[in-house]
Amino acid sequence: MGTTIGTLQEWQSILSEPYSPLLDAAADARPGDLQAISKLRKHWPAAQVAIAVEIQDARRRSHGKFPHHPQLIADVAGVQQATPWSIATAKAQRFDADMHVLDGCCGIGGDAMALASRGAVTAIDCNPVRCWMAQTNAGCAGQAVALEDARVDFDAFHIDPSRRDPGSGRRLQDPEQWLPALSSLEPIRHATPNGVIKLGPGIDLQSLPMQCTDEVEFCSLHGALSQAHLWCGKLATAPGLVRATRYPDGESIAGEPAPPPAGSDSRFGQWLAEADPALERARLHGAHGDQWSMSEPCPGLGLLTGHECPDTPWFTMFEVLEQMPWRPSRVQQAIRSCNAGIVEVKTRDNVVDPDPLQRRFSGTGDRAITLFVLRCQRSEIALITQRVHPPAQSAG
Repeated sequence: MGTTIGTLQEWQSILSEPYSPLLDAAADARPGDLQAISKLRKHWPAAQVAIAVEIQDARRRSHGKFPHHPQLIADVAGVQQATPWSIATAKAQRFDADMHVLDGCCGIGGDAMALASRGAVTAIDCNPVRCWMAQTNAGCAGQAVALEDARVDFDAFHIDPSRRDPGSGRRLQDPEQWLPALSSLEPIRHATPNGVIKLGPGIDLQSLPMQCTDEVEFCSLHGALSQAHLWCGKLATAPGLVRATRYPDGESIAGEPAPPPAGSDSRFGQWLAEADPALERARLHGAHGDQWSMSEPCPGLGLLTGHECPDTPWFTMFEVLEQMPWRPSRVQQAIRSCNAGIVEVKTRDNVVDPDPLQRRFSGTGDRAITLFVLRCQRSEIALITQRVHPPAQSAG
């Protein structure tokens, strides 16, 4: 989904003579570099120059997502929307090698490339330029049509609905506002039960129409929430459960989502645990932390506390040095008494704006401090903590 600059014919011409040398010539040009762009326009038409500059900008931005695909044909927006390669390849491993996969709303083909390394893929996108990009990048078949109009005999499906408002670009949390809407995908699910639908990571589990054979997976990448998936049919490895997976190592936990054990009061113990965002979104952090008798001192806070430091990479741990009411001047004095250097400020529910506080509270000492400013039982509190490096080993 989404719009791109230029026509399909103009994009295709970039890979043919006399325009193919333009890509190399545009490698050093940057969007907005009028001098470099004007130089290119002396030799090639403006439309092709704009596309070549866009491709090179997209390639620079795609290096982190697709480190093994330096010759990607894509636009910047398409790269931003694409699945990171580490997640795409892991996802593709769930598909049998002999499956013919329908890749609906394929975009530039981030997932199609991974799927094509396993077996046959047909890329579908109503945007003809994006469909051509996927075909070119993945070396697969394609149809530039709306998903409901596709004519493909397939064994499994991968569908990535557009989850942004086409006008404002804002994220759409309601699955029935996606393009296509989640409910409209039922005919595809009836055609074959095996597949995966990409969800927004902010999806409300309560509003998701799961079947008993489905599995919801939340994924984080380098500690940031990245994606969510609805696995269907035999591709669901934990039917009826919710899974959290960390990338790039691929560690995974599945279970029944549940609220964390409640603490007896709003006091925090010696240790504060911040769950990996995939674990927290899957609502599995409480059960995982319960192994070390950790509880949630304030309902809905998402942070756990206890008197034992868990030996697990699923939590980032902080040693609590002091708990006090949130009074900025008093907290600043307490932080200075800790010989603080760089002060990291964290919060939940936007209780404070961290950036100005980090500048205000950071000192000249040699101790790294993390300050949590939280709302707990209608009171605003400050936790002065010290980050603990996670253990070297990984746990599932």
